[in-house]
Amino acid sequence: MTNAEWMIINKIDFFRLACKRDTTAKDSFDIMLDDKKISTVYTNDTSEMNAVLAWLDMKHKEPILDDAERRYLSTVIKPLRDSMYYITKISSNDMGKEYISIGIKDGDSILFPWFAAGTMYKGMKAWHEYTLEELGL
Repeated sequence: MTNAEWMIINKIDFFRLACKRDTTAKDSFDIMLDDKKISTVYTNDTSEMNAVLAWLDMKHKEPILDDAERRYLSTVIKPLRDSMYYITKISSNDMGKEYISIGIKDGDSILFPWFAAGTMYKGMKAWHEYTLEELGL
């Protein structure tokens, strides 16, 4: 399913989309939905309209984190952003619990408290090392 099809299925008005040129990279545009960044499009084209059209034609990917998870992790990692290596969800099948681990570049890690399996961070695959960009952070 493309992003355009996803918007139609979810009855999201196309007029809610906007595009901003990313000031850090000359070939990228931030795609915004209701003033919230939902994606980045990389293109050599300088037209914001063409960047939106390119995004609409891309395959739709559901976000890995929901809004509450993204806000929480963004706040927690704020002082660590430059020293982070990855974020992963650790699963313990025998206990039926999971937790989040943040890998730090010096080889250390930060472990979050346990939570019941399948109740939080449902979009994350266990044991996969996610970058901040993959998680939309």
